[in-house]
Amino acid sequence: RDRDVTGVQTVLFRSLISAYMARLHNAIKTNPGSLGGQAVCAPGANGGPAECAWADRDTFGVLVSATLKVPALAAEMRQMRPLVEHVVR
Repeated sequence: RDRDVTGVQTVLFRSLISAYMARLHNAIKTNPGSLGGQAVCAPGANGGPAECAWADRDTFGVLVSATLKVPALAAEMRQMRPLVEHVVR
């Protein structure tokens, strides 16, 4: 049963990343960092903030910055994920 839930979660999180890329103008895939999964980032549109989103088997999140450009925000995401996600084995 856990295997079924994990499969559904994986499909949902992959769909989340695909939808995020479709919604944000100029969204690009980026390295998700040491915890794996998928990640995308996009520059702010019309003066809006830059955004990065990640998803893996059991977590997803979005990081937004009004001051950082995409490369710096992506690096910040990779550094902060291990600090906010706690892997349970």
